[in-house]
Amino acid sequence: MGDLILHHEISGASNWRSQSIVRRQNRGLPNYARRIYSAEILGLQSPMTARVIEGPGAEEEWKKEITLYSSLRNPYVLQLYGIGHSGGVHVLVFHDNLVPWRKFQDQYADQPHFSQVYFYACLDTQLRGGRQYISSICGGQLSWNKYTVWIQPFKGVLHMELKPPESGATLLRRIPDDHGPSSISSFLTPPPTSMSIDSLSLDCHLSICSWYLSSFDWSTVPTNLPVHLGSIYHVPTTGSPLDLAFQMAFFPEVQPISSGWCEEDPNVNRIKEDKDKDISILENGWIRVNSSGVWNRYCHETHISWSRARRGWLAQATHIFGVLDISSNLHQYVICDRLRCFVNLGDSMENLPTGYLFLCPTEGFTVDERGHYTIPDCPAYWSLDPSGGVRLTAEEANTLGFPELHLELKVHGTLWRDDDYIGIRQFHAVKGYDPDGLDVARELGYPIFELTCTKEELHAHLRALRIKEDSKEDRFGDAAENEVEEGTLPWSRSRMMKSWRFKMRSFQDQSTRTEKTSRQRKGFWWALFKSKSR
Repeated sequence: MGDLILHHEISGASNWRSQSIVRRQNRGLPNYARRIYSAEILGLQSPMTARVIEGPGAEEEWKKEITLYSSLRNPYVLQLYGIGHSGGVHVLVFHDNLVPWRKFQDQYADQPHFSQVYFYACLDTQLRGGRQYISSICGGQLSWNKYTVWIQPFKGVLHMELKPPESGATLLRRIPDDHGPSSISSFLTPPPTSMSIDSLSLDCHLSICSWYLSSFDWSTVPTNLPVHLGSIYHVPTTGSPLDLAFQMAFFPEVQPISSGWCEEDPNVNRIKEDKDKDISILENGWIRVNSSGVWNRYCHETHISWSRARRGWLAQATHIFGVLDISSNLHQYVICDRLRCFVNLGDSMENLPTGYLFLCPTEGFTVDERGHYTIPDCPAYWSLDPSGGVRLTAEEANTLGFPELHLELKVHGTLWRDDDYIGIRQFHAVKGYDPDGLDVARELGYPIFELTCTKEELHAHLRALRIKEDSKEDRFGDAAENEVEEGTLPWSRSRMMKSWRFKMRSFQDQSTRTEKTSRQRKGFWWALFKSKSR
């Protein structure tokens, strides 16, 4: 251990460490702590990475990992250099220095479309190689939540650590396609764009674009607002309320998938029958939770097949943009692919009276063939009756001391940069397809999106938004000038920028009027000169 020098804990690698310890405690497992450091060994030139394990149960975990990594040899799996221990501290030392893959990804965030595509194609190729090797050794498919993804930044190589990720920076939910490129190997040697295009198939390119290059935003909407899964909406700005959105097309193969009820996060804590937690699933499908074990928030998620809907949209987006005469602000068009209905109970769940919370069967949430999503009339209620036959009204439950149930609906919208749509158009053209047609979608077997509006209706909506925005800026500009005169304006950066834009627009309008008047005067004198000459 005296030969090992720890430099610093790797940034962003263990943001969920405390949550991991709590989960192990709840399952009756040892609550050891795991940390990872940039390190070096005295006398060696090569940088190293050290995994430090300490606390109750650390030695047993350390021995398990020694046995595991000693039997693995693959360029895309962490390669063990040595081990050490002193007192209650146990260390595994791995070759090379490592960074979380998302930290390495950040340097590509503002790169052109094909530079990003190349990076993610490399990532897929190496991840597929590591997963295939581990599956051949251990047998069976490897779930994405069973390994942590690192990058060796100076060699451009991915390394998998066979432990669940402890931060979002090392979590990669992607399962790469089997038909992806095999010739792409290093992040550090990007080929010319033409070679990148030649190395990717149509479907592989769409797969990378739909998964890696997308952005998303959650919007809270009124529970009575009509929402359509699989539809394409125009949303003016990120975070805009969905009641300002305009539906322009929908996916004809919605096929909704329900994740059921869960506590807080649909990715964890899925609700199952659990006698220890006093959770029961009744014969009629309702879930009964004893008031002594209720959570402060429950969530029901409904989504569509993300990969098929997103790829289908990108395969024909340029065609739809052409039909509707859309040439700018392409990032404002989003696909609604996920919905979450929350039942919020409040912050404090202590000292609740004896009773039961009932959550409706998942069949109560319906989606029709056009994607219209409907919430049941009563997704949750309180009752003193174990069978749930007698429901308490909101007033009765509040009088007895039960927390009020608040419904909340969140819509997940996925979008892409304008540069990505331009890159997809270029890719299809180079591959010999008409980017304004539907050949790619039909070639790959994707259903054709159906339009829900005409070109005239969409552009009337866009004009109305511009008029509304101009009206807001005008009102702000007038208010800003009045407040400046009175000396009462709190000058935030955003308000300064809005005022500056207003004044510039006024200046441009005045310049336009001046130029027009000047042209009129010149026209008058020229006409007078010609008449005198005649």
